Amino acid sequence: MSWAAADFFLGLTMPAAFRYLTHPQVLIEPLKDVQKWSLNQIEGGRVSALAARLELFEGRRRIVSSDKTKTFETALPLAL
Repeated sequence: MSWAAADFFLGLTMPAAFRYLTHPQVLIEPLKDVQKWSLNQIEGGRVSALAARLELFEGRRRIVSSDKTKTFETALPLAL
C-alpha cells in the first residue's frame, strides 16, 4: 500500500505545505560518531526561537525526524 493510499484509508489528508528544517550548526566532537553529534549553542538557540513561534506551523504539526542526535534535538522542541 502506498503512503497516499494509507493516508486515505486512515482518513488523513496531505498537508497543503510543509517545512523542511536543516541543522547546519553542530558541535564537532571528533571522538564521537558523526551520527551522535549535537547541535551547537547557536543552532540550539535558533531551534528554541523557532519553537517559541509555533504559530508558523499552525495546522502542520506532523514532525518527522531521523534518529541522529542533532535531528532529534531539532525536532523535539517543535513537537512539544
